[in-house]
Amino acid sequence: MTETAKKRATYEDLYSIPGNMIGEIIKGKLTVTLLKSDAIMNHEL
Repeated sequence: MTETAKKRATYEDLYSIPGNMIGEIIKGKLTVTLLKSDAIMNHEL
């Protein structure tokens, strides 16, 4: 039985995320979250 090794996230992965998203590496896994738009953020204030 063969298993595929999972690729750990790197800083290069973080740098490749678009500017409207936030990324973080947690325990080797890349997590990406979409940022709210300025209009929505200003409305919530």
